[in-house]
Amino acid sequence: MKLFGHVAKKIDRRLRKHVLPHPKLIAFMGLQVPAFGPHMNDTIRNQLIDGLYEMPEILAARGLVRANDRVLEMGTGLGVVSSLVSRTQVGVTVESYEANATLLPTIDTLHRINGITAVKVTNAVLVSGQSGTRTFFLHDSFAESSLHETPLMQGSVTVPALSFNEVVGRLRPDVLLCDIEGGEADLFNGIDLSSFRALIVELHPAVLTRQQIKQIYDTCMGAAFYPRVEFSSGQVVAFERVT
Repeated sequence: MKLFGHVAKKIDRRLRKHVLPHPKLIAFMGLQVPAFGPHMNDTIRNQLIDGLYEMPEILAARGLVRANDRVLEMGTGLGVVSSLVSRTQVGVTVESYEANATLLPTIDTLHRINGITAVKVTNAVLVSGQSGTRTFFLHDSFAESSLHETPLMQGSVTVPALSFNEVVGRLRPDVLLCDIEGGEADLFNGIDLSSFRALIVELHPAVLTRQQIKQIYDTCMGAAFYPRVEFSSGQVVAFERVT
């Protein structure tokens, strides 16, 4: 029966992808996610349909976010993760930063369809240095666009850059969600983590060296953050302050 179910699932996915018209909305963990637009591709669409999209981040947030938490997110993407996080506990608010301005209409549509009001999205990147601008490199798949240039990038744009420490000083967030496609290597260098209780960081070893990943761990542990193994999976590491 298990084998039959697995085969049936593969056939069903093939039908959805190649025969059946794409649905306008995909039900994902209580959200209705728009399945159309220039940022949706078959990989992301099938991850949503199969209930797998960004699951390591979502599970980590479910384990660490508490009632009335202020969450700082870097890398809004489609807006799915922050929308779900805002519903994790009573009173949770999310301030999110997305470098790719072309994603903002997609995020706004998601919020409108689902009545999401506790997430604020700003078109900017947060950096460990001074505010100004940065070059943001675009990939055919929005999920791989980054402050780090790779051979597969297809152009670049100039984006506003805000000081991470200044934003943290104003917001005083409890939880950090960070998925910035390798930008974490530059970020975790002299940043203020004093207000945070928990950090959820997706690491990108395809573009980071082992030394850069070690530096991220050293920065977290130097601020008394240690991994919560039970909430970490895939490339996502969940840290919580140990006092």
